Amino acid sequence: MQHIILKLKEELEKRPESIIFGKINAGNPLVEEHGIYYDFLKISDGLRAGSIDLWSYKDLARNQYMLSDLTGCLCIGQVDYVPLVLKQDSDDVYIFNGELEKNRQWIFISNFNDFIINYVSGIKYDLIVPDCKEDLWYKFIKTVME
Repeated sequence: MQHIILKLKEELEKRPESIIFGKINAGNPLVEEHGIYYDFLKISDGLRAGSIDLWSYKDLARNQYMLSDLTGCLCIGQVDYVPLVLKQDSDDVYIFNGELEKNRQWIFISNFNDFIINYVSGIKYDLIVPDCKEDLWYKFIKTVME
């Protein structure tokens, strides 16, 4: 995962227009918590990848308000303003779908590593970002990762 994040960051830095569609922050060495998302924050303290935003360390606490009824979960970001949640005991990532029945609103995506490798920076981006064929991040990862 770290290799992919660093490769994307390097490629973004080569393209001045990338500020429009993506940004990968430097890692945060001050993160003391343990867990897969906190390890990610040490590599990249949040990112914006097209329609996907992953919160920085300083933004995590203020974005937990939507999880009042979910224990053991961490809201890690959003896809087009729809919450992304990490179940901390399994490292599984879920997305919220408010149109479903209350006990079925959190839809499993994948584990966190797979989420970064295949959804944020890979071939499955279009599975969680509908109609993304003209999305600049989608075009960028198709060019850089193939």
